[in-house]
Amino acid sequence: TPVGGSVPFSSITDDGQIAGIIGPFNSGTAVYEIPPTNKANIALISPANTIDCLTDSAFANKDGFARSTKTFGTGTFFRLATVDSIRAEVLANYFWKLNPKSTIVIYNDATNFGKSFGNRFSESWQKKTGVKPMPIKLSNDPQQDLEDLAVNPTVILYAGTGSKGIELHRAMQQLPQFAHTSFAAAATIMSGGFTTHINPET
Repeated sequence: TPVGGSVPFSSITDDGQIAGIIGPFNSGTAVYEIPPTNKANIALISPANTIDCLTDSAFANKDGFARSTKTFGTGTFFRLATVDSIRAEVLANYFWKLNPKSTIVIYNDATNFGKSFGNRFSESWQKKTGVKPMPIKLSNDPQQDLEDLAVNPTVILYAGTGSKGIELHRAMQQLPQFAHTSFAAAATIMSGGFTTHINPET
């Protein structure tokens, strides 16, 4: 895996003087860095990775990492952030307390993080209500995605990162049928433009 687009990751893991690495920031990169750091017995400490399968191999098959199951859940990877299963359960409990009859639609951005958080929330909501909302991949036309919905949801949850969450929220604002629909997102803090989008005066 290239680091900075120029140096092979093995040039780090093969260096006998390296005892630990701080990072990576995103879960998708961790998927590729964990096997070589485990093999080299180098500690990999992430401040931000949240997908469960990185430290619990039971989730690997659920999220499409079956081939890497042996490298997850054990070894030298450590995280500082709370895993998706716990974060999603807390969010599901919050929505349920607000309205146990809420209709929730989940969009994801097809990233490892987006798929993982969307799946964990879906499972948590099913445990609370018996209803399992299936995550939908957000296309490049979020307004059309919203217009294609067969239901008028109480909550739209964006499980993903980056600017697509902003685009989805803007599309909701332009469609009158979503005037009373709440918008929630798992990682809008990662998009520097989201705060400005919500409050342009800041």
